[in-house]
Amino acid sequence: KAHCGDSVSARLKSLDILPAYLQIKRSASQKSIVFFNERSGQCDTHFDRDSSALYLVSGFKEVKIARPMRSVDRPEDGILHGIDPFSEDEKIHGGFTWETVMMYPGAVIFLPKFWVHCVKSVGH
Repeated sequence: KAHCGDSVSARLKSLDILPAYLQIKRSASQKSIVFFNERSGQCDTHFDRDSSALYLVSGFKEVKIARPMRSVDRPEDGILHGIDPFSEDEKIHGGFTWETVMMYPGAVIFLPKFWVHCVKSVGH
């Protein structure tokens, strides 16, 4: 799931690059929501309260994923501030055992609910 502004929604529709089974919904209460990133970047380390699948349309991504933390330790907003699994400084890896998945156009990764993850663009 992801939230997507009107201008990004319009751009995605005009590019006609999404597979037929993906749709752009206008309401966050719907189940299909799209992330769109035109430049290199990295999201915050976080978990989602629902299972999801990440489908990569273009570019390349590196995904760091770790088993869920104890429910009592989960932050309300799902964001794990100060934890960066891509850092060379293992002190800010949060004590998690991270697995790495490299993604390419057309790749899909299933992210189970509450699994901690962070996604970084690594090229086009």
